[in-house]
Amino acid sequence: MKLLILTPYYDPEPFGIAVVATGLATYMAEHGWKVTVLSGMPKTPQWEIFPAYRGKLLEREVRNGVDIVRTWIYCPRKPRSGRMKAWRRILSDTSMGLAPLAAAGALDRPDVILAISPPLQTAAAAIALKRLWNCPLLTWVQDIVPDAAMSVGMMQDGLAMRLGRGLEQFVYRNSDQIGVLSEGFARNLQLKGVPEEKLRQLTNWTDLTAFAGTSRREEFRERLHVQPDDFVLLHAGSMALKQDLSNVIHAMRMLSSRPNIKMFFLGDGICKGTLQTEALGLGNVRFLSTAALAEFPDMLRAADLLILNQAPNVVEAVAPSKLLNYMAATRPVLAASNAMSEAARLINSTHCGVVVDAAQPAQLASAIVNLQQRPDLRASYGKNGAIAVAERFSKDRALSKFDAVLRNLAGARQLAIPVGSVTKQTRAA
Repeated sequence: MKLLILTPYYDPEPFGIAVVATGLATYMAEHGWKVTVLSGMPKTPQWEIFPAYRGKLLEREVRNGVDIVRTWIYCPRKPRSGRMKAWRRILSDTSMGLAPLAAAGALDRPDVILAISPPLQTAAAAIALKRLWNCPLLTWVQDIVPDAAMSVGMMQDGLAMRLGRGLEQFVYRNSDQIGVLSEGFARNLQLKGVPEEKLRQLTNWTDLTAFAGTSRREEFRERLHVQPDDFVLLHAGSMALKQDLSNVIHAMRMLSSRPNIKMFFLGDGICKGTLQTEALGLGNVRFLSTAALAEFPDMLRAADLLILNQAPNVVEAVAPSKLLNYMAATRPVLAASNAMSEAARLINSTHCGVVVDAAQPAQLASAIVNLQQRPDLRASYGKNGAIAVAERFSKDRALSKFDAVLRNLAGARQLAIPVGSVTKQTRAA
């Protein structure tokens, strides 16, 4: 069975879609699929083409049994303001959709195509290949575009938004099946006219084996130069508009009189420079080198409290994949987000942490102090999160379901997983 995956991000990019796309492709290659990935040259989270790929129009390589074909893409320079102009982002996303089409002509016809969105242009390119090869297409929606762009102010009502909505409908209409991360995503698409029978609930996951070893918590706390009684907060992952991490900086400024509460940012992204400027003079805030991502599970377990922050208008358009890793680390989660967001729903349903209002730094600061004083509650939240991940979001559970959906779509066997039945299974679990 031949599987072609179109994805905007892939290994060695360290966050988000790249991680799940890489895990998915590797799993499928290990389970009998001949997998080819079409992607652009790696560029995130720094928004710079990685040194080994600069100046290249086409690059082909094999990683973990997966044939990877990379093409040139337009990569705009990371803006100093932390907010990229919409036309630059649209041009970059369009290049991620169009460039792979030129390379696809040299590939064999697959049995099934998987397109990972955003951007929608990737799925649009997959539709062109679907028609060329007359093979089925599954579009897997990681963020709902253009809702996500609108929620953080990247796009406003106007011509660009109307074009985006039109492209969104084109993708949904021409995909044979659409994978969604949650019930909220399914509800969003159904309100836009997507029939329920077209939807498949295909969640993200976390690799529990990465957290199975003995914790090196004390070793890593020593490397962070924190004292035994320090209360360590950690945000790990992308630093972009939808994370709205200025809220965390403001909260830490309110806690500057409590020197034993320390906030660490691990990762990179379009807003990192702006955040570093905002944090100048704060002795309780530090930014860690991205090199520490190589030891990601141990960094999470070195913290006392894991921070997730989102922009106030982020609701059903985004489901942060980092949350599952937070839960797997057996650490409590403190989220500042919209109460109706996918993150808030998961935290509240699994009792793995506390949710406060987005963009309310005083609430965030108060919750940090309250949780610092309740080690018993933190331990309970951490345990609950780990149990929920093992039961509902393990790698084998999620990817075996993905394998079944793809085989069904390719015609190998008849097995359907409607959103309704998956929802019932999830609730029963």
